[in-house]
Amino acid sequence: MREKKDYAFLQPVQIGNRTFKNRIIYPAMGKHLATKDGFVTEEYIEYFRSVARGGVAALVTGIQVIDPAWHYISDRQTWLCDDKYIPGLKKLTEAIHAEDCLIFFQPWHSGQTGQPTGVGAAQPKTCNDFSIEEIHQIQEMWFQASRRAKEAGADGIEFHCAHTYLPSQFLSPLFNHRTDAYGSGYPGRAGI
Repeated sequence: MREKKDYAFLQPVQIGNRTFKNRIIYPAMGKHLATKDGFVTEEYIEYFRSVARGGVAALVTGIQVIDPAWHYISDRQTWLCDDKYIPGLKKLTEAIHAEDCLIFFQPWHSGQTGQPTGVGAAQPKTCNDFSIEEIHQIQEMWFQASRRAKEAGADGIEFHCAHTYLPSQFLSPLFNHRTDAYGSGYPGRAGI
């Protein structure tokens, strides 16, 4: 019989400048425990604290809104679209770090998969409908959300490119039919 310590997934691993105490990561899933307007709640913190206490090396929060006009399917998830969210998110990261666990945030924009719900909201835009100026505004939202994650003490971010949300829409030739710099081949679709 093998000793517990012999299993590779229980051994520490260094990734970049972070040491993971083992190789178990709790993946991102929507928990819907934040307030309707994206603030961290005690219930949210306690849920993730219990996950961290269970022995995982790292956890990913689940989607965090970067554009408050596009949060239709993210009811009661945390938001990263304003500095006012940093104190609550900092409290979350401190609780997780106290359990010897790393925490990764997941900035998110749904694109046409969601429905804009802000003032004057209309049909959701596809990646083909955004103007260059709007794309630059969304890029800035990603940048600012990442800055907020860092200021809140997150150990990193997970760039959410799944489920046909906005980043995957730009990457997919099935969605992206742009003929400008954001649509002509892979470099364009990737925004490079």
